[in-house]
Amino acid sequence: SWKGHALDRKIPLLRSQVALEKEALALFHTIGETKHTHVHTDSGVEQEFFLISKDHYERRPDLKVSGRTLQGSPPPKDQELADNYFGPIPSKIWNCINSVEKSLWKLGIPVTTRHREVAPNQYELAPVFTKSPVASDTNMIMMEVLKRVAHKHGFHALLHEKPFYGVNGSGKHNNWSVGTNIIPTVFSPGSKPIDNDIFLIFIAATIKAVDDHGDVLRFSISGAGNDHRLGAHEAPPAIMSVYLGDDVQGVIEKLLHNKDNIEPDLDVNLGIPYLTPFKRHTSDRNRTSPFAFTSNKFEVRAVGSSQRPAASNLVLNVILADSLKQMNHALKQELANGKSVKEAVQKVVKSTLQKHYRAIYNGDGYSSEWPIEAEKRGLLNLRTTPDVLKYFPSEKNFKLFESFGVLSRDELKAQISVDIETYCKTIHLEANSLRSLADRFILPAAAKYVTDLINVSGAKRRADVLNSYIEKGFEAAAELEKKRKKTNRIRTQ
Repeated sequence: SWKGHALDRKIPLLRSQVALEKEALALFHTIGETKHTHVHTDSGVEQEFFLISKDHYERRPDLKVSGRTLQGSPPPKDQELADNYFGPIPSKIWNCINSVEKSLWKLGIPVTTRHREVAPNQYELAPVFTKSPVASDTNMIMMEVLKRVAHKHGFHALLHEKPFYGVNGSGKHNNWSVGTNIIPTVFSPGSKPIDNDIFLIFIAATIKAVDDHGDVLRFSISGAGNDHRLGAHEAPPAIMSVYLGDDVQGVIEKLLHNKDNIEPDLDVNLGIPYLTPFKRHTSDRNRTSPFAFTSNKFEVRAVGSSQRPAASNLVLNVILADSLKQMNHALKQELANGKSVKEAVQKVVKSTLQKHYRAIYNGDGYSSEWPIEAEKRGLLNLRTTPDVLKYFPSEKNFKLFESFGVLSRDELKAQISVDIETYCKTIHLEANSLRSLADRFILPAAAKYVTDLINVSGAKRRADVLNSYIEKGFEAAAELEKKRKKTNRIRTQ
């Protein structure tokens, strides 16, 4: 702003990098790891989207205004046979996506994967991971290139989180990790993770961060579009928890309870003599978790397809910096009491994991039992964006961002205000679009159909039934108009 406030997400993201590096290096210095002189975060952003015919798009006023269909009849077949995911890409779509990739490569954005997604006409593109600020920028460019190039090929790219009812929506999985000038990622377990102090510290700190600041992480992925997707058996629930997988969970159980981790059988023999047996990857994925550990990074699966990855990246940096700062203080106390570095690390990590163990959930996030269990654990379940925007502006959160110099109180208040206004206007535009759709298309078409039925022998009974539905439709449209006018009055006050 003209007063010097940061009103975007990029400046706070860069500030959060500085804050995280400062706290991480201070902790490294405490435990004698002085060779680490630089800390950064990496991000690999997977972009999901729909491609539909531009002609079809132009015929849908609701799609043009709100980015999603507000009314419509479901198709005879959609995704129930699970035959879309990783299926062959149609030639016209392939040509379009290939043009997108070439355009991105020319801009210095190396796209490495593309494939079909679960829903019909849904796809995904993903570039090579890179530093978080760069990854955030390149994703914004990718979305713009997608829309422009798609038009040249007769398509329209839909980036809304839920453009069609009844089929999967689109997300933007953010693969986030922390590295140094010595270690590509601190989340790499190594051959003996139980003895890997850096790995244990950062895993414990991340679990603590999600537990302490689940509301902040939830704020970073809130939005009207994402509300349609979260917890809808296609995306993680709105409850912020951490999935670790069998291997890392085994390490934690060993550390906390001295339980021996049962080594999994990794050998795979397909029973075909001329196919060599091989070992499967140790990493497993839980697609129902909002924050899942995958091999040597965390995958933030709850980010919406139209959202800026900078928001989740900066929040992850800040909440991890806060955890590292507190753990560093605890480590210094243990060292001052005469403990060795190894003893201090083991005690602080164990204490942190015990205190924040409730945030670990390796089960089915889609299950009806999980929200009940999460409530027992004391985890937040902020289901909608209004719930988030009401809960988030707390003194704890203002102090969190202020203390690390990432966002001043005024800057954070401005971002909250923008998010509130964006949400309200989005819902208002959808109401306007639905009202127009009913008045101009749905009700006139229904009335004409009833008129046609009257002239058909034996169709009077059906016409009477349809008339009752049309009457209800007019009543609903009138009620919607009242609420729309009321909203208009509030907006002008």
